[in-house]
Amino acid sequence: MNKIKANKVDFIIAGCAKSGTTALYNILDKHPDICMTPIKETNYFFQGFTKAHRELLNLNGKERLDGWSDENIIRSEEQYNNLFSHAEPDQLIGEASPLYMLDKEIPLRLKNYNPKMKIIISLRNPSDVAWANFVMQCRDGAESIDVNDTQKFLDSARYNNPKLHPFSKHLEIPAYLQQLPEYFQVFKGNLHIIIFEEFLADKPKVIEGIYNFLNIPFKYEANADNTVNVSGMPKNVWLRDLMHNSTWFKRIVRLLLPKKVRHKLRARVEAMNTGKKVKMPTDVRQQLDEIYKDDRQYVEKELGLDITSWKEKLAKNA
Repeated sequence: MNKIKANKVDFIIAGCAKSGTTALYNILDKHPDICMTPIKETNYFFQGFTKAHRELLNLNGKERLDGWSDENIIRSEEQYNNLFSHAEPDQLIGEASPLYMLDKEIPLRLKNYNPKMKIIISLRNPSDVAWANFVMQCRDGAESIDVNDTQKFLDSARYNNPKLHPFSKHLEIPAYLQQLPEYFQVFKGNLHIIIFEEFLADKPKVIEGIYNFLNIPFKYEANADNTVNVSGMPKNVWLRDLMHNSTWFKRIVRLLLPKKVRHKLRARVEAMNTGKKVKMPTDVRQQLDEIYKDDRQYVEKELGLDITSWKEKLAKNA
């Protein structure tokens, strides 16, 4: 196997949020020729380049650090590269941070960091992305409205606050027409895009395509992904608030458990505490489908694809 560049990240799963990035991270993490970050979502190329992130808010008005404490924020390239000190010399180094699709300056930052960087992006029907993100924020107590208050969810004006964290701007997360051109321009032949719905339908085939893109042998374990980042409302709000809002609880857990163990345990507990998936109302889907009409057409045109799974939902809910 030919390593792209020693001591630096070789590839990044840059998005899109709510489009299987956790599953991809878990699958690639099991490959012997790959070394993934100890935790998913370092967000270095967002947080490491500005202090403004410390002032960003959830829609409930609280500061958002996604479970990170200040000590876990990666502030320098040296600190970032040290995350991979355990990598073997012949391993490819990778990370997954879907936040990287939500800042137009990030593609160039990635290119400047490693001119031979490879980018993997998973695209999902944008209507489903926006809805899944909204439900997740409601689940995590990061929203100011109830999951049934769909008209406020669809009101773009509520996302105009410049201090909102990018993940709080539900309608802007799958704005492919604004996000993808920069990646196409900066990375050209080093960009690999998959369709999330195709990944769900045939994981081995899609994973084989990714390994071909990375120039490593195909290897797939059926149970490697163990996807737990599902969208649904919490069964127990007290447990949800303990994990997300309790400072003393987080401090105790940090003292007792290594970082990677903490993140895996939190994901497992969240999965067990998450109830049934909240179905998107038909009228909401119809409005979202109209909002993202140009984004869907752009993706199909640029990729030269006829994404039938997206069109089938359109026809079903027309």
